[in-house]
Amino acid sequence: MSEKKAKAKTATKEKKPASKTKKAATPKAEPAPSAPVPAPTNTTPPATTNPISTTPFIPGEIFTGRHLTHYDETAGIAIPASEVDAHIMKSHKVRTLIEAYSDRYERLRVLLTTKLLPKREHLLQVYRKLKENSETITQKGKIIEKETLTDTERILERLKSAISLRQSSIQHELIHVEEELGTIEGIMRRVERANQVTPNPTGIILTSVNPTSSSTPPQYSNPLIMAEVIQEYGELSSLINQTANKMIQLQVDFPTDDFPRETSDRLEILNRCDRYIHAMNVKDHLLWLALQDKEKLQQKLEESQQYSHELELEVLRWGEVGKRYEQELIRIQAEKTDVEKQNYHLRQLLMKNGIYVE
Repeated sequence: MSEKKAKAKTATKEKKPASKTKKAATPKAEPAPSAPVPAPTNTTPPATTNPISTTPFIPGEIFTGRHLTHYDETAGIAIPASEVDAHIMKSHKVRTLIEAYSDRYERLRVLLTTKLLPKREHLLQVYRKLKENSETITQKGKIIEKETLTDTERILERLKSAISLRQSSIQHELIHVEEELGTIEGIMRRVERANQVTPNPTGIILTSVNPTSSSTPPQYSNPLIMAEVIQEYGELSSLINQTANKMIQLQVDFPTDDFPRETSDRLEILNRCDRYIHAMNVKDHLLWLALQDKEKLQQKLEESQQYSHELELEVLRWGEVGKRYEQELIRIQAEKTDVEKQNYHLRQLLMKNGIYVE
């Protein structure tokens, strides 16, 4: 066992010169096993640097006395710099903690920007539209209330009940929208919880623009939360996709000016006028249909009379043709009789002369 440890130490010494950046990234050496484990401190970490640079900032947060600087992709755990070589010897894929977090964080930002943020903007527009409808209905209600204060109490109560019903419907839709927005904001806070506090509390571009176009990359301050975000990457991705694909049935357009404005007598008069106008329209329509039917019948009658006259003329012509053919037939029959008589006399004469004709 001692020989194996010696070989591992020599292999570690040979690998260390090839990775100068890793040495620079380690703030201090691994404490000896026999040394007491220092208690976690709440000291403020030093200023961070750009996580994309060649010498990334190593957070000062201590977890069980070790600086978490790398992440084992194979085992799925965060490790200190002193255990990197041991994990590499096990054929594990090891990356720096900031690289692993940055990769997953950028993917989550892309998912947020391409899927959740458009839906968030749509919900915000819906929310504003519902708010505008609510305010418009409130204003219309106040105007109508002023107009109807001089009328009967029954009309005023009807107005208030109609407004209350409409407002309750809008408030129901607003509550639904607020719940969806709260879910989205909660997911965004879970994704951004490892970042330092910036002028933008979320640290995310709240538009549909590609997140890679951001000129100021996020700053990281807490390796524990970074490790938690990495561990929850699958859950967050699934939750983002599930929330983005969730169908929301909302009623946005509400009528804002369909409330009563007149007293019961005026409404009754209007109703009577409407009924009278409808009856007049129906009568006019019936008269128009009757006139149309009359014109059609008159046209058909004229066509029938013209057709009858043409038939009458055609029958007269056929009668004249029939008489002419009848006279011609009588003449032909008379000629036929004369020809038959002549043929008979000729046969008799031939027979007398001894000539027989078949």
